[in-house]
Amino acid sequence: MTCSSLIISCQVVWLKEFKTFKDKSSAIRLDTGVDSKLSKMIMKWCRRGQTLVVGKPEYKTIIEMNMGIRCDGGDVGPQEYHAYFST
Repeated sequence: MTCSSLIISCQVVWLKEFKTFKDKSSAIRLDTGVDSKLSKMIMKWCRRGQTLVVGKPEYKTIIEMNMGIRCDGGDVGPQEYHAYFST
């Protein structure tokens, strides 16, 4: 196999906004969905065709179910990186 026959894929991710929630369980929950502050932040930065990268598998499930936004992640690293967008 030569280098010319390899396809290399690279995605660049930018942190657009970070917000700390004192009570994470009220910001995002399986039974109640995403609260208005977190929802506004997500909608401010998320554009059609982008993927929201989240830090926990349950966040992926909740956001996809309640907001209809494609998510990826759950194993992206330290818990400080809860939400950011990739194109």
